[in-house]
Amino acid sequence: MNTVAWTISLLLAAPIGAQEVAAQAAAPTYFKEEPKPWWRADAALNVTTERVHLGDDVAYPYQFTRTRSRLQLRWGLGTEDEVVRAEAGVTGYLSSESNTLNLPWQDNERNNGGILDVANVRFRWLRALGGVELRGGLMENPLLSSESLWDADLRVTGGSGRAFYRSEGGLVQEAGLRALAGDVRLLAHGQVRIQAAQAVLRLETGPFEWTFHAGPWHLEARNRDAVNILRSNPGPGGVIEPDGGTAYENPVYDLFVVGAGVSVTEGLPFEIKVLRHENRDPRASGGRRGEELQLWLGPRQRTWWPQLGYIRQLLDAAGALASVNGDQWWFHANADGERYVIALSLPSRFRVEGSYVHQRRRDSPGPVERADFSVIRRF
Repeated sequence: MNTVAWTISLLLAAPIGAQEVAAQAAAPTYFKEEPKPWWRADAALNVTTERVHLGDDVAYPYQFTRTRSRLQLRWGLGTEDEVVRAEAGVTGYLSSESNTLNLPWQDNERNNGGILDVANVRFRWLRALGGVELRGGLMENPLLSSESLWDADLRVTGGSGRAFYRSEGGLVQEAGLRALAGDVRLLAHGQVRIQAAQAVLRLETGPFEWTFHAGPWHLEARNRDAVNILRSNPGPGGVIEPDGGTAYENPVYDLFVVGAGVSVTEGLPFEIKVLRHENRDPRASGGRRGEELQLWLGPRQRTWWPQLGYIRQLLDAAGALASVNGDQWWFHANADGERYVIALSLPSRFRVEGSYVHQRRRDSPGPVERADFSVIRRF
């Protein structure tokens, strides 16, 4: 039985209940419904030291260490009833390395400099039994996802929407649709068009909270993109460069994505999340699937409580688009790996976190190892 089938059977054997389950450590608070003042300013910080050891079977048989810091500032302005709200933010980066190493080291974010992070306007119409929400501009991806498919540090210029129903008794927290269309902003002026939609069902019974989601993701590279990253994952439409490398030539990834999760917030909290995506483009060659399993023990935001995490990732040759999936990993295709996380939440929304990644390409024996330690302040 494969990872996804085993996990879904485990979820269905548990008591009924649910909570929104988004990508680990990066799920945006996009649809979190909480009171906000008409004017708000906030800041987030991430300082990470990482050490990467590349095995002899990869293109760069060496190891490196670097320290990176990221400061995010956000401002929001809205009407008193929260029907209309505008959001803007900037991000500054400072690193021990230069930006010239971003592409060879397969990053989705720069090492140094500043950039506009978000700039969007949201319209929200809410009632007791449901609502509608529309957003346009530069934004985070509001769809439920995981590291194997999407890097939550990426931003999309476009529009998104959400329509949902929720029951009066609270059993159904959300039953509805979410959609996103626009261009993904990448390094080196790369550009990927995204058109995606998903049906979402969130249920809650007692201490158990469940989430289920499914829908199509259409990803299309609009230009040569970040070539050094894409060489590790040519996918459909890949071409051979004169130097023997590979790059994209108008590739299309038509993925169908399904996910499920269960969490318990009382007592000793835990979460189980599983996501699977399959590339249905007829030009795709080789394996077309990507899978991710996440197991979490302990509360994520309870002060002075530790949290332990285990993430298992399986990626076929054409299972994910390399330039948009999570760069917590090294290989983006034809690889399997695990990530182990230990974290502790501190006062004032701070968190310290250590992780270790062990990942292997299926066509070579040596693994890549990646260890990092982070100090984080969340919004």
